[in-house]
Amino acid sequence: MILDFVSGETPAEFASDLCLIGAGAVGIAMGLEFAGTRSRVLVLEGGGERSEPDTQRLYDSELRGLRCTTAVSGRARIFGGTTTMWAGQALPLDDGDFERREWVDHSGWPVSLAQLLSYYRRAERLMGLPEAFYDERGWPAALPRPPLIEGTRRRFSTFTATPNFAAAHRAALAAADNLTVLLHANATRLVMSGDGSRVDGIEIRSLAGRTGRVRARRYVICCGGVETPRLLLASNGQGCRGVANEHDLVGRFFQEHVNVGVPVLAADRRRMARLFHGRRLAGVRYYAKLTASVELQQRERLVNVGSHVNYARVETVAERAVKELGGALRRDWRDADARRALAAALRHPGQLASACCGRAMVRHARSLDAACAALRVRQVPLYALQGFGAMYVCVQTETVPRRVSRVTLDRRADSLGMARPIVDWRVGEAELRTAEVFARRLDALLRRHGLGYLDLSSFPLSRDLDRLSERVGGGCHHMGTTRMSNNPRTGVVDRDCRVHGVQNLFVAGSAVFPTSGWSNPTLTLLALGLRLADRLRRELGASPPVVGLSCEHQAVAHR
Repeated sequence: MILDFVSGETPAEFASDLCLIGAGAVGIAMGLEFAGTRSRVLVLEGGGERSEPDTQRLYDSELRGLRCTTAVSGRARIFGGTTTMWAGQALPLDDGDFERREWVDHSGWPVSLAQLLSYYRRAERLMGLPEAFYDERGWPAALPRPPLIEGTRRRFSTFTATPNFAAAHRAALAAADNLTVLLHANATRLVMSGDGSRVDGIEIRSLAGRTGRVRARRYVICCGGVETPRLLLASNGQGCRGVANEHDLVGRFFQEHVNVGVPVLAADRRRMARLFHGRRLAGVRYYAKLTASVELQQRERLVNVGSHVNYARVETVAERAVKELGGALRRDWRDADARRALAAALRHPGQLASACCGRAMVRHARSLDAACAALRVRQVPLYALQGFGAMYVCVQTETVPRRVSRVTLDRRADSLGMARPIVDWRVGEAELRTAEVFARRLDALLRRHGLGYLDLSSFPLSRDLDRLSERVGGGCHHMGTTRMSNNPRTGVVDRDCRVHGVQNLFVAGSAVFPTSGWSNPTLTLLALGLRLADRLRRELGASPPVVGLSCEHQAVAHR
């Protein structure tokens, strides 16, 4: 069932077997795993079923270091989470991403790719995708193969037809008697036991000022790489600031993919389109990519890196203003940023008319395509405007886990009274050199095959973070802030995603990634979430319910 916490008819206190905090991709996926069982499951969602400016403003953050603008524009506080604004791309991590690499600090996972394979398959089925290998083993015969040069290899990703998890799975969630999705219920604090070894409850609050409490046998934070550490740090720990922060690890090792857009010049557009365009086969959309081989990474001491080709064109002043206006209007139409953006757009009426008429611009206004904005170019959907505008190669590198790259709390509070996050994103020589080395490899490949060449004039990239912020962007992939490790001195959660030192608290999502790889994280975070769901089903003794048994959540008496 789906309830709204702002309704006076909804109880203020809930008791459940399992509480999932966050109704994005992994929260919804884990909830579905319990549908039809005896376990009572409550899924908390801070937003509603539509975008709300005041709710979205709860994601406002202070940005330091390399400005991670996607920490604000690349997240959606709404039922369905960021799946309401993504393209639906599925791509697993590489085998080497799970291994210890002596040239990448803090690398290595306590789980292997082989241990996740069956969960990758289940995640694909959840997304309505066929089983795939994403490389030469499963390359569709009808999909032309991009050329290779020494040190590169081919990969492809697939796209779900229904990216929005709320739209895809709302009916199943609403129909399950033992599941409750509670909208507008913002988790503001974990209530810990006296010795800090257990979570005794969660305080929830709506923007309208209504408060309540949730009690459960198990709790899973499914809030992403920024909100997860924010909630832990905002809660009262045992002898330290925040929950599970004895070793000052919560919020550290923040990672986001480094994206660099590199223009393709003098391109043979027809051949480039044939080799690199996304295309749909048997109802599934495939997208060709080129990546660095393991041998090249080892020899050149590179982090993992991949690339794909997009059509794009540089934004006009009016186009940027229209996007800024859209973001401001989501917060408050009276906002000073909205007035400023509108004035900037009106100063260029010709550009404004062109911007507002473009299908891609309309799509951007609806979905806030933050990844494209972060690249400082506007990517045009290939199915909408084939062959339009300039051609770009997007080079996407993983980020080295660094303790100094972190999420902390600001002294300023949001409308719920919670301290706002400070996102201090740090990158270094490894990522910037990797982007340049790989871009030059791609340039050599295009030249060798007569496809064109790359505009490499922006390399080497500036090492000054302020200047670098103007050149590179992120991928809306926030990872690593409650990293996985079997040693509590090097990680916040163990290999099963249980928070060290807290018996009944878990984290699901990309926040647990020890390293980020180069590929989009959604398929992997779903696989980890499904793996965790299996564990929790065993712990809670979840099994098919007795016919006719009602599993509705029950309100518990106020203390």
